[in-house]
Amino acid sequence: MLLSGFLAATALPRLRGLKATTLTAQRTDSRALMRTLAGLFPRPANARAVGISYLRQYPERSDRHQLLTDLGLDTAGAGMHDAPSLLNHLRDGQQRDFITGDTVTVNRWILSRTEASICALLALA
Repeated sequence: MLLSGFLAATALPRLRGLKATTLTAQRTDSRALMRTLAGLFPRPANARAVGISYLRQYPERSDRHQLLTDLGLDTAGAGMHDAPSLLNHLRDGQQRDFITGDTVTVNRWILSRTEASICALLALA
């Protein structure tokens, strides 16, 4: 199933080129995770700008650990994700958010909470 919403509009062309590299969400590999998340977007600076707007609207969401937890990424555990698995995990979260109505409006975009959390993480990186 294809992505919908913000990720579809901004990330879909990049998704086909993701390499099957191994990632961890552990603190020691947080740069690799951030690079992979930024790699979802053809213009990561635009995603960061959306993240900044989201964090201004929802300052209580500005905790990096909480954002990772919201995305189902364990920062302290041994959760391993290769890029395709990570993408599928995020896509599932995005779809679940739209189904359950867990959305926010940022810069006139209706985003799933998953999309907003990804952008917020990039803004905090």
